[in-house]
Amino acid sequence: MIKRWDFHIHSDLSPCADDEMTPNNIVNMALIKGLSGISITDHNSIKNLIAIEKVAKDKGLDFLPGVELTTKEEIHVLIYFESMDQYQAMDTFLSEVLPRRANRPGLFGHQRIYDENDRVIGEEENLLMNATRASLEEAYRFSNEIDGLFVPAHIDRSSFSILSNLGFIPPHLGIRMIELSKNTSVEQFYKNHPWAKTLSYLKNSDAHHLVDLLEGTEANCFDIQNGESVLKHLKNHQL
Repeated sequence: MIKRWDFHIHSDLSPCADDEMTPNNIVNMALIKGLSGISITDHNSIKNLIAIEKVAKDKGLDFLPGVELTTKEEIHVLIYFESMDQYQAMDTFLSEVLPRRANRPGLFGHQRIYDENDRVIGEEENLLMNATRASLEEAYRFSNEIDGLFVPAHIDRSSFSILSNLGFIPPHLGIRMIELSKNTSVEQFYKNHPWAKTLSYLKNSDAHHLVDLLEGTEANCFDIQNGESVLKHLKNHQL
């Protein structure tokens, strides 16, 4: 079955996201745009995943939990996972590596936690935009420990990417999938970085506003067999 996915979307928990990025608004917009599935990847927190997953399942939209973690090198990486055991392990890991620095909503934005009815049930007090204490290698190792999928985010960007901050992808990590920004020409990126042809890639919206979600016609498109999870599919189809 052909599935169309946007794997990088921020909810209102991310301080840089718009206030309209509530669980029901995100799911409804994804359906309007013709998507089959979405991942929510907030900055350094997963506290809106349960509510959004419930809304998605109730409305027939596939869902893959994720997070956009900022390593101590200030590199953004996406980590995807599936089970509740993985969820609990991720929540514990993030609480251990995120510095305790208070958010200033008037300056950085609110970090709201929602239930499935779009009611605000809390607000994250620690600033989620900070770099964590986890190194790139530590984050990669943790992703492997929970059997997750580790994807360096928007590597074509001039900031907060593995290429802009390190200049290369450490070969010993064995990274096999990368993310490119949605407005990047894949052909031009490969022309400038021929070594990247050995890697699989995702192109996502990195949506902070509802209108930013990918249209179904431009989404990541996969032929996923009945009973096969999207995470297993992505892992099996890495180059």
